[in-house]
Amino acid sequence: MVELWRGEAFVGTRGRGHPARVVLGGPAVGDPVLPVVVGVDPGQPPALAFAAPGGPLPLCGHGTLVAAWVLAQGLGDGARPLHT
Repeated sequence: MVELWRGEAFVGTRGRGHPARVVLGGPAVGDPVLPVVVGVDPGQPPALAFAAPGGPLPLCGHGTLVAAWVLAQGLGDGARPLHT
């Protein structure tokens, strides 16, 4: 099952942070509306893949933070490694 989440990092005011869509259990595919999409492989530990409208990205700081926040919502407290 694929879940879609949207979040922001580096937020001072809601709606003015750096947005990212997180796709749990699906690939990262560029989206013309949202600048960064993070695909999360549900394996252990989760592996992240990043995409922008122009194609794949090697790494994305705010996308990593948003993905970590999304994963924490379902996994609870504790340290979790993320592979980027």
